[in-house]
Amino acid sequence: MSDALLKLLFENASARGEVVTLGESFKQALAGRTYPKPVEKLAGETVAAALLARAALSYKGPALIQIVGDGPVQLITVEVSENLQYRLAILLDEESVIADDASMKDLINVNGQGRCALILVDDERPENQMPYQGIVPLTGDNFAQCMCNYFMSSEQVDTRIELASDGEHAGGVFVQKMPTMGGKELPENYDEEAWHRISTFTQTVKDEELTTLDAETVARRLFWEEEPKVIGEFAPVFHCNCSKDAVENVIRQLGEEEALEMLDDNGNFVATCRYCNTHHTFTTPDIQALFQKPKSELN
Repeated sequence: MSDALLKLLFENASARGEVVTLGESFKQALAGRTYPKPVEKLAGETVAAALLARAALSYKGPALIQIVGDGPVQLITVEVSENLQYRLAILLDEESVIADDASMKDLINVNGQGRCALILVDDERPENQMPYQGIVPLTGDNFAQCMCNYFMSSEQVDTRIELASDGEHAGGVFVQKMPTMGGKELPENYDEEAWHRISTFTQTVKDEELTTLDAETVARRLFWEEEPKVIGEFAPVFHCNCSKDAVENVIRQLGEEEALEMLDDNGNFVATCRYCNTHHTFTTPDIQALFQKPKSELN
């Protein structure tokens, strides 16, 4: 299956939709790390949800879904850029044992203290303005219900979201009735029953379809009777912007003395990116050299 996201317009229903499918890019996001299957499935659903959310919003900058769990999964973060490049971070409680049939509640909301936020980092916001953060209640049997509840409460428009992942692939469908406030006119061919049909069709999508078929096929199978217009086609990709230069800046902020105190048994300072698992290694001479460079080279 291909990595693709389609944006759809249902003119006769005054509604919009999106379908996303992920294959190779999701494998790349998990590369070099092994997690229990339920964790990989939840991570896939979270990635699909983050991509659908970012594509549905109009602004410049990244969007993040961040889950802070109170169970075996302590953290899941998905960051999606404006052009749908994304990266994924997962942090587990190493002492926890995760059952093969663990539910979302078992993973991130054991004691009802799990939290999830949708964070929108608008690049054009004033410097003194914090990014928007909306709380996603962890209510429902799965993450799709959580996201659906969030959109319906925050935007107060009918929304339906379905998500699926098998740990290697992921996919999702998002449909939303467009607001009619502000004097917006309904289309001439408006069909009062169309939204109900679209919402019902969305609920019929099978997990196997979202994890084995491409986005175009999923959209055609679900909505062929409604003849939606494809108004955007995108190719989500895994991309991490970590770099050795960024780690060098962190080391400079620590100071030479503190950085040298953090060397491992082999005499190396190793920084591992939580998103892509890349190990950035600095030897003792590397660190010493950073603080011997002229100021002109440090800027």
